[in-house]
Amino acid sequence: MKTEKEIEDRIRKLEDEQSRQEFDLRDLEEIARLEENLKRVNESAVTAAKKPVTQNKEGVEIERLEHDLEVINQTPVASIPLAQKKTIEPQSFDDDQFTIDLPKTTESTGAKVGYIICLMFNVQKPTEWTEDGGGGWRESGKGFCYATLEQAKTRLEFLRAKWPDYPIELRKRL
Repeated sequence: MKTEKEIEDRIRKLEDEQSRQEFDLRDLEEIARLEENLKRVNESAVTAAKKPVTQNKEGVEIERLEHDLEVINQTPVASIPLAQKKTIEPQSFDDDQFTIDLPKTTESTGAKVGYIICLMFNVQKPTEWTEDGGGGWRESGKGFCYATLEQAKTRLEFLRAKWPDYPIELRKRL
């Protein structure tokens, strides 16, 4: 089982790769848009060429678009500085502000039937939240089972506040 640090590093690498791919996709879309504009301007230039033209706006536009396209085609994507790419700074959280005390009852020590909180990165085998050892994600079947829906919802709200982008769900264990 991977450690939390390895998982966070993997997630960070995946986010960086996704950011790079989104940046590359925007470049490709921009190139396609410029090529379409150039094609449209060229077609209108052919029609305009039949008329006597000295230096009209379309000719200037064609030159500008050709220049832009030339610059884009000459710049390799890998040479674009990372500062231009979308980067997401990792968020740091104070775990103490997310710590809540559940009422100490026989129900809060873990029930056999009740509600569990699942992290849905792997839908076939989601990891489950546990209160043991200060809380954390454990493999499927080893999570804390809340006897009441209110207890589970309370913890779910805090977990969603701590990790707003994580796919966290409440499920019933039978």
